[in-house]
Amino acid sequence: FTVTRDGTSGDLAVTLTFSGDAVSGIDFSVSPSEVFDNGLITILDGQLSATFTVSPIADTASFLDVSFVSSIGSSASYTIDAGASSASLTIANVDVVPVLPVVSIASSDASVNEDSASPATFTVTRDGTSGDLAVTLTFSGDAVSGIDF
Repeated sequence: FTVTRDGTSGDLAVTLTFSGDAVSGIDFSVSPSEVFDNGLITILDGQLSATFTVSPIADTASFLDVSFVSSIGSSASYTIDAGASSASLTIANVDVVPVLPVVSIASSDASVNEDSASPATFTVTRDGTSGDLAVTLTFSGDAVSGIDF
């Protein structure tokens, strides 16, 4: 981020405010850190601008993109350019969200007679073949275990 001014005479301390949903120390770091900690950046005598950097922090958590916004705060020492009073940054999530396997269940028969020698078979299927997968099944209906099946 670059903060600029008209003219180069004297040191100029510019007040900054920060907003957005990005969290310092989790989503980003600011250098020099004093800029974020104190909310001030100084444009030195003879200079037209001063800069600070916002570096994203890599993680392995899946999250939505987050935003970082820096705005110039008011002061009696300067006038704010209304067209350039803030700047924003989106920190994009690049973590790979794990793709869960898709499971389905099917019955070999829609109905079976209670005196049938051929039981119905239920098949649980998943996409992919990588690794073991435990699937929780729930049973419902009015058939009673030990009496009807």
